Amino acid sequence: MRILIVDDDPEIRTTLAQILSDDGHEAVTVAEGREALAVVGADRFDLVLLDVVLPGIDGISLCVEIRRRSAVPIIILSARHSQLERVVSLRLGADAYIGKPFDVEELRLRVATLLRRATPAAESESVTFRSLRVEPRAGRAYVCDVPLALTPGEFKLLRALMRAGGSVIGRHDLAHFVNASDREGGRAIDVQVARLRRKLVQSGARDVAIATARGFGYRLAALEDEARIA
Repeated sequence: MRILIVDDDPEIRTTLAQILSDDGHEAVTVAEGREALAVVGADRFDLVLLDVVLPGIDGISLCVEIRRRSAVPIIILSARHSQLERVVSLRLGADAYIGKPFDVEELRLRVATLLRRATPAAESESVTFRSLRVEPRAGRAYVCDVPLALTPGEFKLLRALMRAGGSVIGRHDLAHFVNASDREGGRAIDVQVARLRRKLVQSGARDVAIATARGFGYRLAALEDEARIA
């Protein structure tokens, strides 16, 4: 997997690159925010490790910009150990927040978990999230093993959200998954999300909901989490 490391400390960049390389990943390192934004726009990465304090563009702002463009998993690394910063980072699109100095094994576990979630399941494999299940090959969705009647667009939307494993997917990326035109864009996604939400409620799905990441997109969440972030 290709992982982008964004940190202005050369020793930390080297350490992170070595850890990831030892685990079989390809690490690309940059030292400042604007360079990172250019690299993300020009290339494809499977995960981003992002420091908070950066020259040019700070890590939180960079996280926001990356999330606008991509659903790539983002791990924030910060020496501040601030609960407020942690909450803000996660609300604005980060998938995980790790304090510095970081525990190497925790970092490896977080990276492996996010990469596993972000790697699409084979088209023939079923995907489950709480009481939801989709069968991609058959084009069917179920709630508690009861068939869920969906339009083709709603099915593609649900499948994309389930494959993300709870990570936020930007509205632009969701539009691509459901083949919405550039002109329709996010508005078409908002309409389909509203319809899909109604169908999930009507079907009796009580342990999962579609959560809104305001200004960015949507994700699947356990119902108890939805109350905190919607």
